[in-house]
Amino acid sequence: QRPIIFPLSNPTSKTEAIPEDLINWTDGRAIIATGSPFDPVVHQGKAYQICQCNNVYIFPGVGLGAIAVGAKTISNHMFSKAAEVLARYCPKAKDPLASLFPPITELRFICREIAFEVAKVAVRDKNTDLSLTDEEIKSAIDAEMWFPEYPIYTRSEDLALT
Repeated sequence: QRPIIFPLSNPTSKTEAIPEDLINWTDGRAIIATGSPFDPVVHQGKAYQICQCNNVYIFPGVGLGAIAVGAKTISNHMFSKAAEVLARYCPKAKDPLASLFPPITELRFICREIAFEVAKVAVRDKNTDLSLTDEEIKSAIDAEMWFPEYPIYTRSEDLALT
């Protein structure tokens, strides 16, 4: 009914298929994500958003959750849980013309949600030596989460080269 087609090669000139062709060939039914950026495709008067597929939606949350609880390994179950969490925020689930992935502006929130669920899997599956409550997991995640800050550095005369 709705084929999933992910032509992921980079750069754009090397892509396996062009989204416009995929939309036309499937009469707008294809679920498409590409490895390179593409403009929206208009088909029969409807604009289809073409999503760029990238590991930025999954890996930061998996890594953060694993680090926060000291997971011994990254299990398939942890990746499956990360995918389930990401799917909750899929705009296409509510609007077939929308992008497959959420806006990048929601990445920090989604990363935290993925980290929390991944960490819970690690604790539940005894993939860590820690036994933490949900609140302790959230605190551990918040303590490990990176914030893009640029501190102001000043030169100290004591450290000046002579």
